Amino acid sequence: MNLVVKINRSNRLPNLTTLIQYAIELTEKHKNLKGIEKREFALNMIKETIALLPNGDNQKFLQNAYENGNIADLIDLTIEASNGKLSVNKKVNIFLRCLLACFKSNQFV
Repeated sequence: MNLVVKINRSNRLPNLTTLIQYAIELTEKHKNLKGIEKREFALNMIKETIALLPNGDNQKFLQNAYENGNIADLIDLTIEASNGKLSVNKKVNIFLRCLLACFKSNQFV
């Protein structure tokens, strides 16, 4: 399945987040690609898909986001977050553990 088919099955024009989500999901199926190859594969797939979208505000927005590097940055951010490399993840986990400990200690009061 390619990105255009996946978008067509959703029966709506893609927004920035769905375009990136679908591209990453499809790229992950290519086990032979590693690291930067996956990133470039996803970016090429997105670029080709944007070119096939009907002309309009959505297509212009996505084209600008691609050309400005915003889509590449969001892909990098998504991958870092999914790999637990963001310090935000660590802080949230610490907070949740503290919160859980508080609930557990109050459970027997």
